[in-house]
Amino acid sequence: MYRGQDTASTEPDATVQAFTQWLAELRSKSGRSQQEMLSEMGVIRDGISTNNIELTEFKRNSTGISQQMQGQLTDLREKLTSAFSEITNLIKLKSKADNEMMQDVNMLQQSLSSKSSELEALKRSYSQAHQQLQTSLIQIQNHIQVTNNEVQIARAACDRAYRDATLRFAEFDDGLKVLEDRLMVGNADNRSQMLGLQNEVARIHESMAQVSADFLDYKRSSNSVHNKLQSQVWGLEEGSRRVGTQRPPPMAAAGGAHSSYQ
Repeated sequence: MYRGQDTASTEPDATVQAFTQWLAELRSKSGRSQQEMLSEMGVIRDGISTNNIELTEFKRNSTGISQQMQGQLTDLREKLTSAFSEITNLIKLKSKADNEMMQDVNMLQQSLSSKSSELEALKRSYSQAHQQLQTSLIQIQNHIQVTNNEVQIARAACDRAYRDATLRFAEFDDGLKVLEDRLMVGNADNRSQMLGLQNEVARIHESMAQVSADFLDYKRSSNSVHNKLQSQVWGLEEGSRRVGTQRPPPMAAAGGAHSSYQ
């Protein structure tokens, strides 16, 4: 194992070979460039020695060009400085805008929490109101049922009174007919008695007429009371129907349960 590592380390690396080759090429290029530079420097020396005026002009031109480059560099530095200041201002503005945005988000979250609490309170109050409406509706229904029972009892009492009065009138009529028959069968000697009986019959007729008038008054009063009770029952039923139709839609399930209870 160690021998394999030694042989691998002694083998030349391709990168090292390429670097060596590149150094050789660079050395040859630098040699050629040095030769060319020496030849060019000889030509320049010849030109400088032959024409000093052109060299002086070249120096003047190079000095002007360097001054222009320095001015351009100064302008570039000023522009970079202004750009950096603008970037700094933009960063500050961005941080300020981010802070304002976070404040707005916090305010929105607070308002959302407050609205949620208000909505929960509204739901609780609505449920309480719905329960109160249900209890009042149940009470109204119980009252209507009690009123209907009372109306039925009053109606039965009126019917019984009417039947009793009718039976009594029939008995009175039968008694009168019997009396009239007896009076007609009587003889002339008992005419005075018959006249007395006729007077008695007339009084009985008058009392029967009075009784029938009283019964008609009682019947009219009982009918008026019955009509009033019936109108009150209809009004209560109409009020319960209105309360049932005015229930809000979000509690439709509760309303359905109450209607099934009915």
